[in-house]
Amino acid sequence: MLQRPLAGLLAVCAVPFLISAKTNPGTIQPMPVSPPAPVSQPADETEDTVSYESGPARYLDKQKLWQMSGGVKFSQSDTHLDTQAALVNLDSDLKAISAKSLASVHVYDSQNDLTGDHGFLDFTKHLATLKDHITLIARPGGKNSGGSLKSQVKDPATMTCDVMTYDYRKKTGTVPGALVIHQTDRVLTADSGVYNGNDKTVTLIGNVHAKQGDGNEVFAAKMIAGIEEGNEWIFIPGPITGKLKPKKDKPTTNTVEPPPAQAAPPPDLALPGNPTGAPPPPAAPAPNPTPEKQPDASNSAAGSVQPPPAVKQ
Repeated sequence: MLQRPLAGLLAVCAVPFLISAKTNPGTIQPMPVSPPAPVSQPADETEDTVSYESGPARYLDKQKLWQMSGGVKFSQSDTHLDTQAALVNLDSDLKAISAKSLASVHVYDSQNDLTGDHGFLDFTKHLATLKDHITLIARPGGKNSGGSLKSQVKDPATMTCDVMTYDYRKKTGTVPGALVIHQTDRVLTADSGVYNGNDKTVTLIGNVHAKQGDGNEVFAAKMIAGIEEGNEWIFIPGPITGKLKPKKDKPTTNTVEPPPAQAAPPPDLALPGNPTGAPPPPAAPAPNPTPEKQPDASNSAAGSVQPPPAVKQ
Protein backbone atom coordinates (compact mmCIF):
# COMPACT_ATOMS: atom_id res chain seq x y z
CA MET A 1 0.00 0.00 0.00
CA LEU A 2 2.95 2.33 0.53
CA GLN A 3 4.36 1.78 -2.96
CA ARG A 4 1.91 4.03 -4.82
CA PRO A 5 2.25 7.11 -2.55
CA LEU A 6 6.05 6.66 -2.49
CA ALA A 7 6.26 6.44 -6.25
CA GLY A 8 4.03 9.50 -6.61
CA LEU A 9 6.12 11.46 -4.14
CA LEU A 10 9.30 10.59 -6.04
CA ALA A 11 7.72 11.71 -9.28
CA VAL A 12 6.60 15.04 -7.81
CA CYS A 13 10.04 15.67 -6.32
CA ALA A 14 11.80 14.81 -9.55
CA VAL A 15 9.99 17.44 -11.64
CA PRO A 16 11.51 20.51 -9.89
CA PHE A 17 14.98 18.90 -10.11
CA LEU A 18 14.71 18.41 -13.85
CA ILE A 19 13.38 21.93 -14.35
CA SER A 20 16.19 23.37 -12.20
CA ALA A 21 18.81 21.38 -14.12
CA LYS A 22 17.65 22.83 -17.43
CA THR A 23 17.41 26.42 -16.22
CA ASN A 24 20.47 26.57 -13.94
CA PRO A 25 23.63 25.41 -15.66
CA GLY A 26 25.56 25.52 -12.41
CA THR A 27 23.59 22.75 -10.81
CA ILE A 28 25.05 19.24 -10.50
CA GLN A 29 24.36 17.10 -13.54
CA PRO A 30 24.07 13.31 -13.42
CA MET A 31 27.44 11.62 -14.15
CA PRO A 32 27.68 10.15 -17.66
CA VAL A 33 27.97 6.41 -17.91
CA SER A 34 31.45 5.27 -19.05
CA PRO A 35 31.61 2.85 -21.96
CA PRO A 36 32.77 -0.64 -21.10
CA ALA A 37 36.53 -1.13 -21.10
CA PRO A 38 37.94 -3.16 -23.99
CA VAL A 39 38.65 -6.73 -23.13
CA SER A 40 42.43 -7.28 -23.06
CA GLN A 41 43.88 -10.37 -24.64
CA PRO A 42 45.50 -12.96 -22.39
CA ALA A 43 49.25 -12.75 -22.00
CA ASP A 44 49.75 -16.07 -23.78
CA GLU A 45 48.11 -14.60 -26.90
CA THR A 46 50.27 -11.47 -27.03
CA GLU A 47 53.71 -11.60 -25.44
CA ASP A 48 54.06 -15.39 -25.47
CA THR A 49 52.80 -15.99 -28.99
CA VAL A 50 55.43 -17.71 -31.12
CA SER A 51 55.62 -16.55 -34.72
CA TYR A 52 57.61 -18.48 -37.28
CA GLU A 53 58.76 -18.35 -40.88
CA SER A 54 60.02 -21.37 -42.80
CA GLY A 55 60.74 -22.87 -46.16
CA PRO A 56 59.57 -26.42 -46.94
CA ALA A 57 58.01 -28.01 -43.82
CA ARG A 58 56.34 -31.26 -42.79
CA TYR A 59 53.96 -31.86 -39.90
CA LEU A 60 53.75 -35.27 -38.22
CA ASP A 61 50.42 -35.48 -36.43
CA LYS A 62 51.19 -38.60 -34.42
CA GLN A 63 54.40 -37.15 -32.98
CA LYS A 64 52.99 -33.59 -32.83
CA LEU A 65 56.17 -32.51 -34.54
CA TRP A 66 57.01 -29.89 -37.16
CA GLN A 67 60.01 -30.47 -39.42
CA MET A 68 61.07 -27.10 -40.89
CA SER A 69 63.87 -26.34 -43.33
CA GLY A 70 64.98 -23.86 -45.96
CA GLY A 71 65.65 -21.05 -43.49
CA VAL A 72 63.66 -20.86 -40.26
CA LYS A 73 62.90 -17.90 -37.99
CA PHE A 74 61.13 -17.94 -34.62
CA SER A 75 59.97 -14.78 -32.83
CA GLN A 76 58.66 -14.51 -29.29
CA SER A 77 58.24 -11.17 -27.57
CA ASP A 78 61.26 -9.09 -28.77
CA THR A 79 63.54 -12.12 -29.29
CA HIS A 80 64.31 -13.83 -32.58
CA LEU A 81 66.07 -17.06 -33.53
CA ASP A 82 67.39 -17.74 -37.03
CA THR A 83 68.60 -21.12 -38.27
CA GLN A 84 68.51 -23.19 -41.44
CA ALA A 85 66.48 -26.14 -40.10
CA ALA A 86 64.61 -26.94 -36.90
CA LEU A 87 62.26 -29.34 -35.14
CA VAL A 88 59.26 -27.90 -33.26
CA ASN A 89 57.51 -29.93 -30.55
CA LEU A 90 53.83 -29.37 -29.75
CA ASP A 91 51.73 -30.68 -26.87
CA SER A 92 48.43 -32.54 -27.14
CA ASP A 93 46.62 -29.20 -27.47
CA LEU A 94 48.99 -28.22 -30.32
CA LYS A 95 50.68 -25.56 -28.19
CA ALA A 96 54.34 -24.85 -28.89
CA ILE A 97 56.68 -26.39 -26.33
CA SER A 98 60.19 -26.11 -27.75
CA ALA A 99 62.30 -25.87 -30.87
CA LYS A 100 65.64 -27.48 -31.64
CA SER A 101 67.95 -26.13 -34.33
CA LEU A 102 69.57 -28.57 -36.71
CA ALA A 103 72.20 -26.08 -37.84
CA SER A 104 74.09 -23.07 -36.49
CA VAL A 105 71.85 -20.64 -34.65
CA HIS A 106 71.58 -16.87 -34.24
CA VAL A 107 69.62 -15.46 -31.28
CA TYR A 108 69.17 -11.70 -30.97
CA ASP A 109 67.01 -9.13 -29.20
CA SER A 110 67.17 -5.50 -28.15
CA GLN A 111 70.00 -6.17 -25.66
CA ASN A 112 72.23 -8.92 -27.01
CA ASP A 113 73.41 -10.84 -30.02
CA LEU A 114 74.33 -14.54 -29.68
CA THR A 115 75.60 -17.13 -32.13
CA GLY A 116 76.45 -20.79 -31.65
CA ASP A 117 76.70 -24.13 -33.39
CA HIS A 118 73.52 -25.54 -31.80
CA GLY A 119 70.47 -24.03 -30.09
CA PHE A 120 67.39 -25.08 -28.14
CA LEU A 121 64.40 -22.84 -27.39
CA ASP A 122 62.06 -23.42 -24.47
CA PHE A 123 59.00 -21.36 -25.41
CA THR A 124 57.34 -21.93 -22.04
CA LYS A 125 60.22 -20.68 -19.88
CA HIS A 126 61.62 -18.18 -22.41
CA LEU A 127 65.03 -19.85 -22.37
CA ALA A 128 67.52 -20.23 -25.21
CA THR A 129 70.33 -22.72 -24.63
CA LEU A 130 73.28 -22.46 -26.99
CA LYS A 131 76.19 -24.88 -27.25
CA ASP A 132 79.62 -24.95 -28.89
CA HIS A 133 81.56 -21.90 -30.11
CA ILE A 134 79.23 -19.36 -28.55
CA THR A 135 79.81 -15.66 -29.06
CA LEU A 136 77.77 -13.01 -27.26
CA ILE A 137 78.01 -9.35 -28.23
CA ALA A 138 76.44 -6.84 -25.83
CA ARG A 139 74.35 -4.30 -27.66
CA PRO A 140 74.43 -0.63 -26.62
CA GLY A 141 71.74 0.43 -24.17
CA GLY A 142 68.53 1.63 -25.73
CA LYS A 143 69.46 0.56 -29.26
CA ASN A 144 67.20 -1.39 -31.54
CA SER A 145 68.11 -4.82 -32.78
CA GLY A 146 68.02 -3.75 -36.41
CA GLY A 147 71.05 -2.81 -38.46
CA SER A 148 74.64 -3.85 -38.23
CA LEU A 149 75.81 -4.28 -34.66
CA LYS A 150 79.38 -3.33 -35.53
CA SER A 151 78.14 -0.02 -36.92
CA GLN A 152 76.28 0.74 -33.69
CA VAL A 153 79.14 -0.01 -31.31
CA LYS A 154 82.76 0.95 -31.81
CA ASP A 155 84.27 -1.45 -29.25
CA PRO A 156 81.53 -3.87 -28.12
CA ALA A 157 82.15 -6.37 -25.35
CA THR A 158 82.44 -9.88 -26.77
CA MET A 159 82.01 -13.01 -24.63
CA THR A 160 82.98 -16.48 -25.83
CA CYS A 161 82.14 -19.80 -24.15
CA ASP A 162 80.91 -23.32 -24.95
CA VAL A 163 77.55 -23.38 -23.13
CA MET A 164 75.12 -20.61 -22.22
CA THR A 165 71.49 -20.53 -21.10
CA TYR A 166 69.97 -17.18 -21.98
CA ASP A 167 66.73 -16.00 -20.38
CA TYR A 168 65.45 -13.73 -23.13
CA ARG A 169 62.65 -12.39 -20.97
CA LYS A 170 64.96 -11.28 -18.14
CA LYS A 171 67.94 -10.60 -20.48
CA THR A 172 70.32 -12.64 -18.35
CA GLY A 173 72.69 -15.44 -19.34
CA THR A 174 74.22 -18.19 -17.22
CA VAL A 175 77.57 -19.67 -18.24
CA PRO A 176 78.38 -22.86 -16.30
CA GLY A 177 81.83 -23.26 -17.84
CA ALA A 178 84.88 -21.22 -18.74
CA LEU A 179 84.40 -17.89 -20.48
CA VAL A 180 86.51 -15.13 -22.00
CA ILE A 181 85.54 -11.47 -22.43
CA HIS A 182 87.30 -9.15 -24.85
CA GLN A 183 86.74 -5.39 -24.87
CA THR A 184 89.04 -2.63 -26.14
CA ASP A 185 92.45 -3.41 -24.60
CA ARG A 186 91.37 -5.69 -21.73
CA VAL A 187 90.74 -9.43 -21.45
CA LEU A 188 88.75 -11.11 -18.63
CA THR A 189 88.69 -14.86 -17.97
CA ALA A 190 86.94 -17.00 -15.33
CA ASP A 191 85.69 -20.51 -14.58
CA SER A 192 82.02 -19.46 -14.86
CA GLY A 193 79.86 -16.37 -14.94
CA VAL A 194 76.46 -14.69 -15.07
CA TYR A 195 75.67 -12.02 -17.63
CA ASN A 196 73.09 -9.25 -17.09
CA GLY A 197 72.07 -7.58 -20.32
CA ASN A 198 70.01 -4.88 -18.62
CA ASP A 199 72.84 -3.63 -16.39
CA LYS A 200 75.58 -4.52 -18.89
CA THR A 201 77.53 -6.41 -16.22
CA VAL A 202 79.18 -9.81 -15.94
CA THR A 203 79.75 -11.55 -12.62
CA LEU A 204 82.90 -13.64 -12.98
CA ILE A 205 83.44 -16.55 -10.59
CA GLY A 206 86.49 -18.73 -10.00
CA ASN A 207 90.11 -18.03 -11.01
CA VAL A 208 89.26 -14.60 -12.33
CA HIS A 209 92.03 -12.94 -14.31
CA ALA A 210 91.85 -9.45 -15.77
CA LYS A 211 94.59 -8.09 -17.99
CA GLN A 212 95.00 -4.78 -19.78
CA GLY A 213 97.03 -4.17 -22.90
CA ASP A 214 99.69 -2.20 -21.03
CA GLY A 215 100.50 -5.20 -18.80
CA ASN A 216 98.42 -4.46 -15.66
CA GLU A 217 96.87 -7.63 -14.19
CA VAL A 218 94.35 -8.50 -11.46
CA PHE A 219 93.75 -11.94 -9.92
CA ALA A 220 90.70 -12.66 -7.74
CA ALA A 221 88.16 -15.31 -6.82
CA LYS A 222 85.21 -13.14 -7.88
CA MET A 223 84.79 -9.99 -9.91
CA ILE A 224 81.95 -7.87 -11.29
CA ALA A 225 82.79 -6.15 -14.57
CA GLY A 226 80.85 -3.34 -16.22
CA ILE A 227 81.04 -3.72 -19.98
CA GLU A 228 78.94 -0.80 -21.22
CA GLU A 229 80.87 1.04 -23.90
CA GLY A 230 82.44 4.20 -22.49
CA ASN A 231 81.64 3.17 -18.90
CA GLU A 232 83.87 0.14 -18.33
CA TRP A 233 84.74 -0.72 -14.71
CA ILE A 234 85.51 -3.65 -12.40
CA PHE A 235 84.68 -4.33 -8.75
CA ILE A 236 86.40 -6.99 -6.62
CA PRO A 237 84.59 -7.80 -3.34
CA GLY A 238 87.39 -9.90 -1.84
CA PRO A 239 91.17 -10.03 -1.52
CA ILE A 240 93.05 -9.51 -4.74
CA THR A 241 96.56 -9.72 -6.10
CA GLY A 242 97.92 -8.07 -9.17
CA LYS A 243 100.67 -6.40 -11.10
CA LEU A 244 101.07 -2.77 -12.11
CA LYS A 245 103.45 -1.55 -14.74
CA PRO A 246 105.33 1.59 -13.61
CA LYS A 247 105.64 4.55 -15.87
CA LYS A 248 108.95 4.55 -17.66
CA ASP A 249 111.27 7.41 -16.80
CA LYS A 250 112.73 9.15 -19.81
CA PRO A 251 116.57 9.30 -19.39
CA THR A 252 118.15 12.75 -19.36
CA THR A 253 121.85 13.18 -20.38
CA ASN A 254 123.97 16.28 -19.64
CA THR A 255 125.93 16.52 -22.84
CA VAL A 256 128.64 19.15 -23.32
CA GLU A 257 128.38 20.85 -26.63
CA PRO A 258 131.69 20.84 -28.55
CA PRO A 259 133.15 24.20 -29.57
CA PRO A 260 132.16 25.37 -32.98
CA ALA A 261 134.51 24.18 -35.69
CA GLN A 262 136.78 26.78 -37.28
CA ALA A 263 136.07 27.71 -40.79
CA ALA A 264 138.39 26.21 -43.35
CA PRO A 265 141.00 28.73 -44.61
CA PRO A 266 141.15 29.82 -48.19
CA PRO A 267 143.16 27.45 -50.39
CA ASP A 268 146.01 29.96 -50.90
CA LEU A 269 146.85 29.96 -47.18
CA ALA A 270 147.54 26.24 -47.06
CA LEU A 271 151.26 26.32 -47.84
CA PRO A 272 153.86 23.59 -47.47
CA GLY A 273 155.00 23.30 -43.90
CA ASN A 274 151.69 24.83 -42.75
CA PRO A 275 149.07 22.15 -43.48
CA THR A 276 146.47 23.73 -41.24
CA GLY A 277 146.48 26.85 -43.32
CA ALA A 278 146.50 29.04 -40.21
CA PRO A 279 148.08 32.46 -40.74
CA PRO A 280 151.74 32.61 -39.63
CA PRO A 281 152.59 34.45 -36.39
CA PRO A 282 153.71 38.03 -36.73
CA ALA A 283 157.46 38.47 -37.33
CA ALA A 284 159.64 39.75 -34.46
CA PRO A 285 160.75 43.37 -34.83
CA ALA A 286 164.22 43.73 -36.44
CA PRO A 287 167.00 45.23 -34.21
CA ASN A 288 167.93 48.87 -34.80
CA PRO A 289 170.88 49.00 -37.19
CA THR A 290 174.06 50.76 -36.01
CA PRO A 291 174.31 54.16 -37.68
CA GLU A 292 177.09 54.26 -40.12
CA LYS A 293 179.97 56.64 -39.32
CA GLN A 294 179.98 59.72 -41.53
CA PRO A 295 183.17 60.20 -43.42
CA ASP A 296 185.39 63.08 -42.39
CA ALA A 297 185.42 66.07 -44.66
CA SER A 298 189.20 66.07 -44.73
CA ASN A 299 189.28 62.52 -45.90
CA SER A 300 186.74 63.06 -48.61
CA ALA A 301 187.98 62.52 -52.07
CA ALA A 302 189.34 65.54 -53.94
CA GLY A 303 187.09 67.14 -56.29
CA SER A 304 184.03 66.49 -54.22
CA VAL A 305 181.56 69.27 -54.15
CA GLN A 306 181.13 71.02 -50.74
CA PRO A 307 178.08 72.99 -49.80
CA PRO A 308 178.54 76.77 -49.84
CA PRO A 309 179.15 78.47 -46.49
CA ALA A 310 176.29 80.09 -44.78
CA VAL A 311 176.00 83.80 -45.43
CA LYS A 312 176.09 85.91 -42.28
CA GLN A 313 173.63 88.62 -42.06
